[in-house]
Amino acid sequence: MEFRPEPFSWWVAFRNPAENYRNHPTYLVPDVIYHVIAALLLAHALRRGGRYPCLYFSALAHGVFTEVFSYWVPQINNFWHGHATVMFAGQRLPSYIVCQYIAVIYTSSVAAARLRLGLFATACATALADSLYYHVFDVTGVKMLWWSWHDTDPNVYDRTYWVPWGSPYWRLSFASSFTLLFHGTHRLLGGQGMFQKGSLVAELGSAAVAVFLTFPVGVATQFVPLFHVVKDVLGVHGEVPVLMLVCIFVLVVWGSDRNRPAEARTNTARSGWFDEVAVSVLINFLTMWVVVAIATPEQQRSIGLHQPTGPCNETEDMYLATGQVVQKGKYLCVTDYDEGYFDWHCLPGGRPPPHGMEWYTLCGTPFANRAEYLVVVGAIATCGIAVYYKLLALSAGDYGGGKKKPKTN
Repeated sequence: MEFRPEPFSWWVAFRNPAENYRNHPTYLVPDVIYHVIAALLLAHALRRGGRYPCLYFSALAHGVFTEVFSYWVPQINNFWHGHATVMFAGQRLPSYIVCQYIAVIYTSSVAAARLRLGLFATACATALADSLYYHVFDVTGVKMLWWSWHDTDPNVYDRTYWVPWGSPYWRLSFASSFTLLFHGTHRLLGGQGMFQKGSLVAELGSAAVAVFLTFPVGVATQFVPLFHVVKDVLGVHGEVPVLMLVCIFVLVVWGSDRNRPAEARTNTARSGWFDEVAVSVLINFLTMWVVVAIATPEQQRSIGLHQPTGPCNETEDMYLATGQVVQKGKYLCVTDYDEGYFDWHCLPGGRPPPHGMEWYTLCGTPFANRAEYLVVVGAIATCGIAVYYKLLALSAGDYGGGKKKPKTN
């Protein structure tokens, strides 16, 4: 049956954490850590002052806008979050996901800014750091049923460890676009420094542009010309445009880094570098590895909204960003699907849900090879911690947050 929440519960709905502890215990992990990280980063933003609070709340608003827009547009409505303790927007948006946008955008932005590169190179560095921070969560989360993907959507067809290649590309393109718009608009409106507070017009204008235009700019400038053309028009596997964009960003950062100022170059860790941002990095990477090390995915049960079930042969047209028209299954075919991270073994008799269901239970599946996941997630975590250590400890400190004082004779 179609899921229709009550008016109040459409805006916000709650679930007793004890219920998730019984059915979906690993889901309490992101539900807790990203709220903690968001609180830590808010403390950092308020302590630093200047534009840091603006960056924090812009990341929050951008996350809400991006998520809700994705739910309402049929062409990109291809994922369903698990039901967390607090849910918004028709029980589609967990509160921890809003906090996670803050965590990944704020952490990567502050870290990359310490390199003291130009605006474009800083945007590329932010995107690379952002994608590392997010990817360890991406690989871990889908295996633990923290969300599920549309089974037949062409945009999420090419996957590795059940993560669509469009997901890291999304982080690369949107993080770079957000950074360019947030800092570039501020400069155009008279702002003097990357994190020096400007006029009210400059602050509100740059925040609004970053919040609402990151999505269309990221799609128009990076998704369409590279990802969709290479993948959908030329028929190349989705990993190729991702690696192409990574190479482009690395070359830009490398070239700019060879000319950065002396203050951003050091061979020893600066005193005081281990702050809330560094704690955010450690919590994110280490927690995901611990989850993979000790969790039992086959004991996870995700009870909530998922892809609607229905007839296996019913399809619908889908318009790709390149203008091509393709077809995808309108419903999840519960007897013939290709989502190896869930099945129906935990349901009575192992029987799948009937047709016409949106609210039902997914059952997690065991690791085919836990050691492989430990190596993969461990490699991402090790690389991420090493990169962030270089950015946070072996580069310059944070930009000053106050307004630039006029010179006096």
